[in-house]
Amino acid sequence: MKDVDLDECEIKVTGKGDKQRTLYMQDYTRDLIRDWIEESAIKEGALFRSINRWGQVAQYTDEMLSKMERTRPISRPEMKRISFSGKPESKKETSPRLTSDGLYKIIQQRMLKHSDFIGTTTPHDFRRGFITYLWKKKVDVVTIANLVGHSNINTTLRYIRELEEAAKSAASLVSFGSKGN
Repeated sequence: MKDVDLDECEIKVTGKGDKQRTLYMQDYTRDLIRDWIEESAIKEGALFRSINRWGQVAQYTDEMLSKMERTRPISRPEMKRISFSGKPESKKETSPRLTSDGLYKIIQQRMLKHSDFIGTTTPHDFRRGFITYLWKKKVDVVTIANLVGHSNINTTLRYIRELEEAAKSAASLVSFGSKGN
């Protein structure tokens, strides 16, 4: 929670290789996060946490997490499981923080609730969609790379090339005045 500044609409996150960056949010997102903090009774620790099948949010303190030497949601056999009441349960490895697998499960559950949605969506699809949206809005590639945490601009350019190739492919499906069509 110490990395969340709702007044400035900023969240500091740690990504791959322990690289830190700042994410900026719109007022709408800030309001949703305020609601999340209030509803889940989060006082300290990670903002995004695992949720059990009954919808309970994992509760723990920074002190409990530091005792387990946990700084990122990576599996470690020696880590004790944290219950949703905040007490250690067993010697199985689990993190109270939301993991990429946990996020994937939440997305799948939400998508199943929308009967008009066909297909599979992953957390990475949102990332790709974010890049696509910004590129179509004429945001420069350096800014996009910084926002998504790419240290190498070529990684971002790969996404953009895929977009352009898809557009060319779609355009080739349309033919005007050609014989036989």
